[in-house]
Amino acid sequence: MSYLEENLRLLGLCRPNLAAQVREAGPLDDSQILETRTGLHTAQLLDPEGKRVLLASRYEPEEEARRLLDRLELGSTSTFIVFGIGMGYHLRELMHRRASETIVVIFEADPRIFYSSLANG
Repeated sequence: MSYLEENLRLLGLCRPNLAAQVREAGPLDDSQILETRTGLHTAQLLDPEGKRVLLASRYEPEEEARRLLDRLELGSTSTFIVFGIGMGYHLRELMHRRASETIVVIFEADPRIFYSSLANG
């Protein structure tokens, strides 16, 4: 089972309607997915004004996520509300660093971004 299929299966256990919506939306277009210098992936989207926006570093997305989390104080009972899943690098880093009692709530408005992040294993 692929990383994507396993993620959708797990999502379907607790939120079957959301899993179906994400599966139906499918991924971002191939033209929006870019390979980084480290061989990982990022995505390039256009903001409402037509300006290009990267969802993660074009060079070292995992290092970018580590630097982002280095600036945060992680307590034993922290709660994080994340607006935008991006390509998921910052969330993976957060999940590695968090205490078991930490609550993480993620909001992602675009199911195609969510799908692509889940596929970005």
